[in-house]
Amino acid sequence: MLTSKKRSLIYALTFPIAGLPPLSFGAMTIVKGLATAGADSGASSSMTQPPLAPSSINSFYDFRDVAIQPSYPSGLQAGGWATSNWQIGEGIIIANGSSRQGFSGSFGQNGWIYAWGHASFELTIKFNRAYSYTVVSPTINVPVFSEQSGIIRAGARTITASTYGNSGGFGLNVRLTPLALTPLRYFAVGVNWLNAGERLRGDLDATKLRNQLQASLASYSGSTIVPLDAAASGQDNENTLSQAFNAFLTTVDAGDTVVFLISTHGNVVAGPFGLPKVELAISADKTHSPTTHFLVELLNALPSTSRKIVVLDFCHAGAVGAGIASSVPNTCVLAASSAVGTTGALPDGTGIFTDSIARELDKGVFSVNQIVDEISNNVSGTYPELIGQAVDLKDTGSAIFTGLQPELYERREFDGDISGPDVSPITSAPQPFGLTITEGQVQFGVSNVPAQGAVAIESSEDMVGWLQLSFKPAAGADLSFTYLMGHASRLFFRVKAVPL
Repeated sequence: MLTSKKRSLIYALTFPIAGLPPLSFGAMTIVKGLATAGADSGASSSMTQPPLAPSSINSFYDFRDVAIQPSYPSGLQAGGWATSNWQIGEGIIIANGSSRQGFSGSFGQNGWIYAWGHASFELTIKFNRAYSYTVVSPTINVPVFSEQSGIIRAGARTITASTYGNSGGFGLNVRLTPLALTPLRYFAVGVNWLNAGERLRGDLDATKLRNQLQASLASYSGSTIVPLDAAASGQDNENTLSQAFNAFLTTVDAGDTVVFLISTHGNVVAGPFGLPKVELAISADKTHSPTTHFLVELLNALPSTSRKIVVLDFCHAGAVGAGIASSVPNTCVLAASSAVGTTGALPDGTGIFTDSIARELDKGVFSVNQIVDEISNNVSGTYPELIGQAVDLKDTGSAIFTGLQPELYERREFDGDISGPDVSPITSAPQPFGLTITEGQVQFGVSNVPAQGAVAIESSEDMVGWLQLSFKPAAGADLSFTYLMGHASRLFFRVKAVPL
């Protein structure tokens, strides 16, 4: 309490212990957290007239690292000016804070001491599965749990709350129940080019993504990894791939989610009638190279109602991705580049694109729409040190790296994210309005935008496979978009609400 006439700075500090692993409670992992309680102070010549603003910040201050101390029911006291207490465990999140302001009754060097108590609570939790939640007692000033009950999707969630002076405090008391899991099964083909005189290591990409899926999602239910040696013949590698996939088919049920990765070189070659097509090199002898048709046949052998998330880490991947999305039911495709674009490898030979996806998953980002957008904008900082440097291409040769331009293709019926199908779909869809086309430029607005999540704009030439053009956070306000038609003779647009 602020009682001294001469001392106005009182600190109670507890320093966190560095280097400890994140705390986990079932499928909930505390990424970071901080709780505080304290008081600012000022002085007035009269106890009938409070000072306009504090002259001393954090005259009293205490804090705890919630990731180290997940439960503190007695809480921080801050000399009676503020309190903060919490309890985090499997299926339970409780956080409360209070604050007050007023004269302390003590006279300091500059007059009668007046204090403003304050408390705050911030917690980032990574949910490795979806939960339903129920609010046990009324929630006060915590927007994440503003409804009495609802769904928390798999992914990272940040809870923040604060109180200052006589603002009313904050309170949160919820119980969480895990929802049923949709099994996630992983199949990956990665080509090792070391024995063929190149550094490219698609086999390491296959393992890297598998390890991250296993660490990030409670729904992970097993994998088949097919490491191919580029020094082997194309015939042998094709046989190995086909045999492994046929065995994998026996493990996949109708409602499962399948993540399918292929990481190698992608080359543009002359196809029928001289038209270009993309082949995936699985051998240095360049024989039996898979094409879009080959991958479509593999994926169509899976149950049609299984959800298929296809990751293509090679150059010109967009050409293959578009074909898969238009030909394989219940599919989305994350392509490392456009049909004419390229992608590269890190110094250890692993793909920059696969590494970027793994980093997004590690952050708790499971929305395919958000993953592709964040990789395009390098939100996770995967490759800033590569900009301006020469990197090995996953076509041939090398080039100066300027960033990734991945593409996302979605089949019209695909829903959900990498963690599983939609558990809390947005029922009120955003609505486009005011469409104008001027000299090949399309402009329109979007109304009925949800207050949370995001909005994705996608285009299609056949209304079957859809290409993501834009991804913007949703905050309830109208949005506007402008696009070029390009060379398409006709183009359809759709607006998609993305729960996050």
